Parts: sequence; C-alpha cells; structure tokens
Amino acid sequence: GTFTVEGDPVPQPRPRVYRNGGVGEDPRATRHKQATVMAARRARVPLIAGDVELQATYLRANARRCDWDNLAKLTCDALTGIAWSDDSQIVSVQVLKGVDRLRPRTEVTVRVWRPPPADWHDAWEGTP
Repeated sequence: GTFTVEGDPVPQPRPRVYRNGGVGEDPRATRHKQATVMAARRARVPLIAGDVELQATYLRANARRCDWDNLAKLTCDALTGIAWSDDSQIVSVQVLKGVDRLRPRTEVTVRVWRPPPADWHDAWEGTP
C-alpha cells in the first residue's frame, strides 16, 4: 500500500529521561507516529505476513541536518503491527530525503518483497 503523511517528517529521538526518573518520548515524535498510523489505516495498508519491502521519501521543510535512518526508524516503529508484525520482516529498504518548503511530507510504500530473478545480474549488464 502507498500513503502520504502530511507535515514535516520527524526523526526518532532518543528517549528523554526526566528528573523523577521517568522516561518519555518527544511529543512531536508521538504525534508524527500517530499521523503515520492513521494515514496507513486510511490507505488500508494490509498486514504482511512475509518479507517486506519499504520505500520512504522524506521531504522536510528545511535542509537542517537529519540522519535518514532516524527518519526511517520512526516510520518503522509506527508501522509495526499495522503493515508488518515485526521489523525483522523488512528485507529491502529504499529511503530518499529532500526538501519541500511548501509541502513537507512523508511518502511511504509498503509491499510484499519479491526477490529479483536469479539472472538479474546478466539482465542488468545487458548480456543475453
């Protein structure tokens, strides 16, 4: 299934430790996870039982530094139990990161992973 989460993509932050000893998550990250879950449900993304391929494009409102893997981690955490049962099912990932100041968003495609044909290398090289 394919869906879009409107709004500035949020990277998965490190857990916060509070003075009282409690541990919590950044409220922005929590809201973005909830928006990801809602967008996936609206798009009727199916729960995949086998291997999963994930494609995600993160278009941020600014060019501030941000690691792609922290953006993907938040998406993966949000989709666990929605698109797959466990992150270990993800066998292929493509992440693109860019800037769209007018319409920041996250575009996600989740599908059953299909391995390339055994002769993919020959086809790639253009040999018969």
